[in-house]
Amino acid sequence: MRRRFAAALALTVLAPAAGCGGLPPNVPAASSLEASRLEGGWHVLASNFPMWLDGKKTDPIFIYHVQPDAGPPAVLDDSVAYNESGRRESILGTDTQDAAMPSHFTWRGKGLLAAFASDWVIAAAAPDFSWIVLYFTKTLATPEGVDVISRTPSAPPDVRAAISSTLSQDPFLAAKSQGLVWLGGSGAD
Repeated sequence: MRRRFAAALALTVLAPAAGCGGLPPNVPAASSLEASRLEGGWHVLASNFPMWLDGKKTDPIFIYHVQPDAGPPAVLDDSVAYNESGRRESILGTDTQDAAMPSHFTWRGKGLLAAFASDWVIAAAAPDFSWIVLYFTKTLATPEGVDVISRTPSAPPDVRAAISSTLSQDPFLAAKSQGLVWLGGSGAD
């Protein structure tokens, strides 16, 4: 069933952004997005972010919750959970939605990471929002990059092929997704 659905998947590549906030020009972005569509857990299927590629931090999951009393613009509580040395660790932050470009968010760390901020945008998505492509800007300590996230911990080959096609067809995403690696559990076996 999932493979048949994925084969019929009409992909959504979003229109280029006009360089909002800390985003570079020509980053694809949706003109509208209800922040509640992001709520819940998202598994990182593929990434070119060094933290996920060195093998020390595995099984990353992004968890978003809309703060009920915030907004507009919406504010999300953001937790990035991963395994390291047999323990579950997490990075906490908040994401503030850009009122002018709702698919653009500014992340700010909590606690010791409060000095760090990064912009990220939903640059492409499946029509049913089962997976999305995130482009994120660099911080003082990390490079820019691309993550492919999904509601499920793996993707069958036809969904991976559709995502790869989406990345290669958009000039911005093609350039920014160089070095993208499909992580364990993403159907790569």
